[in-house]
Amino acid sequence: MRIGIISDIHANLEALEAVLRELRRRNIERLICLGDLVGYGASPREVIARLRQEADACVLGNHDAAIFDEQIWPLFSPNQQAVLRYTRRILGPEEVDYLRKLPLVVRGQVATYVHASLHEPGRWPYVTSLEEAQRLFAHLETPLCFVGHTHIAGFVCEQIGVFRFRPGLRYVINPGSVGQPRDGDPRASALIFDSRNWALEFLRVEYDIRSAAARILKAGLPREYAERLEKGY
Repeated sequence: MRIGIISDIHANLEALEAVLRELRRRNIERLICLGDLVGYGASPREVIARLRQEADACVLGNHDAAIFDEQIWPLFSPNQQAVLRYTRRILGPEEVDYLRKLPLVVRGQVATYVHASLHEPGRWPYVTSLEEAQRLFAHLETPLCFVGHTHIAGFVCEQIGVFRFRPGLRYVINPGSVGQPRDGDPRASALIFDSRNWALEFLRVEYDIRSAAARILKAGLPREYAERLEKGY
């Protein structure tokens, strides 16, 4: 099965639509979203509506959780909180309820899906070090774990130095960010996992960055979130 995996859309409708078109062109059979549908961008309602139509499964991200849980707001910067207030203002009760019902973790036979880490997923740790990856592996019961949160595409194997899928080893894989890449490449990021061939294909997709940035400015959101789209960080 060809599974499209996306994460960290962050209310960037232009990036999401471009990625969905590319994934359809590549004949994916399922779509999994690793959370953070909202935050930073100006189109949370439209993004939620599209993912409710298109995604077969979606997990909860920290920006999503902050929409209905103010207790985690101290984790966010003042500018991030400004976007949260904007998002809460324009979302309807049904959309907030959709976010509230998203699970922290989705488990399948081959892969586990989570926004941050299986190690205390509701505390939103970043998997950016071997130490944090080892904490995740301690809770992993499937060969693969797909995570988001860092906005940087890549993967980690539990055995250092292994760069091909091998039976008996486990891997943590990050598709990068659709709406707010942070690796210096402004193109939207996603991946396709072919479960028949155990193959990964990382994608970068061009989209209308100027339009997405203009939406942010028109909505009165912090300028930095518009400007960073052009730079990819």
